[in-house]
Formats: sequence, C-alpha cells, structure tokens
Amino acid sequence: MNKRLVLFISLFSLLFVIAACSTDDVAEDSSEDPAVSEDGNDDSQEETLVDIPTTATEADDFNTLVTALGEANLVSALEADGPFTVFAPTDQAFSDLLGELAITAEEL
Repeated sequence: MNKRLVLFISLFSLLFVIAACSTDDVAEDSSEDPAVSEDGNDDSQEETLVDIPTTATEADDFNTLVTALGEANLVSALEADGPFTVFAPTDQAFSDLLGELAITAEEL
C-alpha cells in the first residue's frame, strides 16, 4: 500500500512540475537563433509544433500517460503555449512497474 502511494504521488508531482514550467526566461532575440542568418532572414523551414497530449496520443505508446494526464486535469495545461519538455515512461514501463507492484493502472 505504501509503495502505491509513493508511486502515485511521484507520478502526479512530476506532471505538476511539468505543467508549471514557464517560458519567462526564454530569450526572444533572433541573434541567438542559428537558423537566422546575419541578414535577419530565417533560413530554416517553418516547423509546426504539436502539443504534448496530441504527440503522446499519436505515438500510441503512451496511453497510460494520456489517461493519467486526463485524470489529473493536465491536458489543457499541456496544450497551452510552451515550450514544455516531458520525460515520460512508455506503456511498457508502466506495465512493468505495475506488475512489480501487483496493482492495476486503475488502482494507481
């Protein structure tokens, strides 16, 4: 029982830390961007960024994470403007841990 509580608190603490990340210290100066040439033109192709919940859903190996984000009401926070970085376990990693703890994802 104690292991489950620690795991649950750790997982959701990590998710809250990720959601609380801020971009206040990110420099907007294009001189620091290696894709911008000296004449100010952007030499890179325009990149379309996708939010974390969409990326996790499309990857189809993070279904447990997607469910946890929904249960923790973090989907809208991670769909907001970032940037965000998430280090997330795959479904296999969750499965291995849950098996070791002898609990189901629903019990977590």
